[in-house]
Amino acid sequence: MMLAMIAAKLPLLLQVVPASPDQMTVEQFNRQIALEAVRNGRGPGGAGILVPIALFAMILVIVWLGTRRRQAEIRARAEFQKQLLDKFGSGRELSEFLETKESQRFLNELWSQGAGRTNRVLRALQNGIVLTMLGLGFLALSHMRRGFVIPGVLVLSLGVGFLLSAVIAHQLSKKLGGSGDAGPDDASLSRT
Repeated sequence: MMLAMIAAKLPLLLQVVPASPDQMTVEQFNRQIALEAVRNGRGPGGAGILVPIALFAMILVIVWLGTRRRQAEIRARAEFQKQLLDKFGSGRELSEFLETKESQRFLNELWSQGAGRTNRVLRALQNGIVLTMLGLGFLALSHMRRGFVIPGVLVLSLGVGFLLSAVIAHQLSKKLGGSGDAGPDDASLSRT
């Protein structure tokens, strides 16, 4: 259908038009404008505005999906902890369970499955590398097209920020003496 429309309009677009706008009729002038728009890739329509809107929508969807995944993990962990506490009839039974070596090993494995400091640092490092490379790609494209400089600088800045965040978090965790995979209650469990 699109091909038929182009074929129908092609003779009109290819007509010889006088070079001077003074010698053209209004219809010929409008055809000349349409021909120039087709040559330069600026046809009528809102395709130019859809790209930034689609990019913004994609970013929102990615953030929303990441947030939903984290919420699901937190909800599952809370449900598991609730079920674990419901198994014990009294606080005495729970304290006896926590004093055994098997329970400490079980809880250590449980905490190591969660998102520890190491996982967060690695995730920030991964995001930083991806965003930095994307920003550098935009900047490389800016040599061919003018519109990629600002997005390139913005994405490159985000990537460098993630990389700096990962390095600082790693240095702080080493300085504070954390192993990275432990949960928040491991220090209190090892004292018992």
